[in-house]
Amino acid sequence: MTTRATRTSPWASATNLGSKLNSSYVDGMPSVSSHGLELYFGSTRPGGYGGGDLYVSKRATPQDLWGDPVNLGPVVNSAYHDDTPNLSPDGLLLLFESNRPGGYGKTDLWMTRRASHTAPWGPVVNLGPIINSSEIDCQACLAPDGSALYFAWNWFDRPDRPWRAPILPIVDFNADGKVDGKEVLAMAQHWGQNKSLYDIGLTPMGDGIVDANDLTVLAGYIGQDVNDPTLIAHWALDEAAGMTAADSAGTSDGTVMGEPLWQPTGGKIGGALQFDGNNDFVMTGFAWNPSDNPYSVFAWVKGGAAGQVILSQKDGVNWLMARPATGALATELKAGLGGKVLSSSVVITDGQWHRVGFVRDGTSRILYVDGVEAARDTQSGIAGSTNGLYIGAGSKLTAGTFWSGLIDDVRIYNRAVQP
Repeated sequence: MTTRATRTSPWASATNLGSKLNSSYVDGMPSVSSHGLELYFGSTRPGGYGGGDLYVSKRATPQDLWGDPVNLGPVVNSAYHDDTPNLSPDGLLLLFESNRPGGYGKTDLWMTRRASHTAPWGPVVNLGPIINSSEIDCQACLAPDGSALYFAWNWFDRPDRPWRAPILPIVDFNADGKVDGKEVLAMAQHWGQNKSLYDIGLTPMGDGIVDANDLTVLAGYIGQDVNDPTLIAHWALDEAAGMTAADSAGTSDGTVMGEPLWQPTGGKIGGALQFDGNNDFVMTGFAWNPSDNPYSVFAWVKGGAAGQVILSQKDGVNWLMARPATGALATELKAGLGGKVLSSSVVITDGQWHRVGFVRDGTSRILYVDGVEAARDTQSGIAGSTNGLYIGAGSKLTAGTFWSGLIDDVRIYNRAVQP
């Protein structure tokens, strides 16, 4: 380490941190907590769980010497190579790189959290495909104000290319595309609680309690355009003409099939698409594999009839549909041949606008109608598919499954939405 008297003073000569921290193996990539009492680093020393492990050394005050390093244990470390730890400013989030299985490339960025400075580190989570690539992603570092994540990509081939990913809070709690009094009310209902959905203030992962810090962040977004990082596909269906239904959030633009009619001013939100129940539908590219968790699917619908389908996956199953005979909301997203259809008792084919949705939180299947839970059960898994989607038709394009009515604002999120 090296020190200086002031921020404008020159750095003094470097001093080795000593044999307590340094071994005859590779010790490096240190990260010191903001209060100066914890030092995290990577090491290949013996006694770990893999080719490289993460360790922490602590001290009582910033004037004390560092204590004996302690391995972070098997919850954090793997049988592979874990390295380059970086601690968040509040000390509750630890980022690091690893080549363990379950990633997207040669080396991925991962994270672990803890509830307090004295709590143990929790299970490790991959930062996902938005950050991680098929190459080497490494050396993550959070901005001091928590507004961005900096990291290196393909470091050995392109050492001059650091990357910056802005960290955007989720402020559209009910996923209706706007931030208004509903979000304020939801935050007020969870005031003083440790609810991660509404804990958006101070750090990129919140500060553990819903309070004035979160309300301050939320206030800055009221009435503004929503940029939700968890929205992975959005067909607003606001076009006035043409054969394309644009996906404004992803890359799965749809192609209009048959002769549905654009209704530029006839939707629940802007325009909508009118289907005739015969052979009208929209065919999109791949947007989501239903076996992945968590996710949510929502759409506005008006009209329709029993047995007709709002959203399905080609050669897969019907995601959102009106149940045969009753016209109540149902889904066929289930655990393969052994799973059961989840049906509600809420009729959605009464000629009124309804916001219908399916939410998968990892264990439960949940159906929503107009923001109210309509059905729920527990399912151990959902059968997967990587095919494109059909808006307004069943998965087999069977007669009787084509929607006869309006569909508007179809959205897919990679989180469990709470309407």
